[in-house]
Amino acid sequence: LNTNIYLSKEIVKNFSEMINNVVKEGVNQLLINSG
Repeated sequence: LNTNIYLSKEIVKNFSEMINNVVKEGVNQLLINSG
């Protein structure tokens, strides 16, 4: 059970980091396109 919880936390952390990168890329693209 503990390993499952640990894996879930790792997956969530990686997923949130991926989302943050996607959002940053999107914002950068918007700035480049609008500017």
